[in-house]
Amino acid sequence: MQTRDIPLEVVFEFLPSDDPAFWSRDHTAAILISRKRSSVISSVKTVNFQSSAMAEPEPGTYKVAEAKTAPFDARFPNTNQARYCWQGYIDFHRCTNIRGEDYEPCQYFRHVYRAMCPKSWTEAWDEQREGGTFAGRV
Repeated sequence: MQTRDIPLEVVFEFLPSDDPAFWSRDHTAAILISRKRSSVISSVKTVNFQSSAMAEPEPGTYKVAEAKTAPFDARFPNTNQARYCWQGYIDFHRCTNIRGEDYEPCQYFRHVYRAMCPKSWTEAWDEQREGGTFAGRV
């Protein structure tokens, strides 16, 4: 059996139970995701390895993230979520143009488009907005 090292960037810690008795039995579940497959980090916490079988990592080596995605929107019930992505991007920029960057409710739309859109799309749209050639009405 051949093994290879995979560069690790994110450790997702899944909490299978809210029951404190479960955690007192020293259980933890972590999945190491390779850098190529990592997703957007929404909030970073410190790693808490509770199992004695797992070695304690060096400080700053790993990050723990809560995996969140955009909630269901009845306007976009189909499998193809490109329209949901587009609408979230447009809504975020409309909101920030009207209310400003610091307006907290605008961050919902930012979360939606960052969860639903491929990064290459948003980068291209940002370049188009800066160049004045963006197709959407922002």
